[in-house]
Amino acid sequence: MPEHYNLISWNVNGLRAAMKKDFLDLLLGHEFDIVCVQETKASEDKLPREVKNIPGYYNYFVSAERNGYSGVGTLSKKKTLTSKKAWVSRYLTGKAAF
Repeated sequence: MPEHYNLISWNVNGLRAAMKKDFLDLLLGHEFDIVCVQETKASEDKLPREVKNIPGYYNYFVSAERNGYSGVGTLSKKKTLTSKKAWVSRYLTGKAAF
C-alpha cells in the first residue's frame, strides 16, 4: 500500500456540463488515485457512459431522488472494500436515521 494518495475533491456543478469542459482530459492528465465529485446533478442512469467507464477507475455514484439536484461520486483506482451507497442515498434524500 502506498504511503500517500493523490486525491482531488471537486464541486463540478453538473457532471454532464463538466464533461463538456474537459473533465476527462484533466482527470486522465494527472495521477489521481481518488477523485471525489460533488453536485453531479444527474441520476446514475443519466451520467455519460464515458464517466462510468474511465479506464483504471472504479466508480461509485449516488444521486438525489429529484433529478438534476445534488449527487456525489467517487472514482478510485482501487476497488473499495465496502460501499456505503445505501446510507449516502438515504442521507441525500433526507431519509437517514441518525
